Amino acid sequence: MADLIAAFLGDGAYDCLGVYADMQARHPEAAVVVPPRVGAVLSDTAETTPTQRDRHLQRIAETGRLN
Repeated sequence: MADLIAAFLGDGAYDCLGVYADMQARHPEAAVVVPPRVGAVLSDTAETTPTQRDRHLQRIAETGRLN
């Protein structure tokens, strides 16, 4: 049986679609906790099916980066 991962934590260097895709493929229930880069933009599907990253960006837009 594979080890279960509850969360992946990383700094902004891990803010890339590959990290999110790999975690989704291997550990779909795991939270990815990586601060998006300052210039990050929402995905094309953010309005209909937001990703974890989209939800992070939306939250930052609502509350700011330090909350």
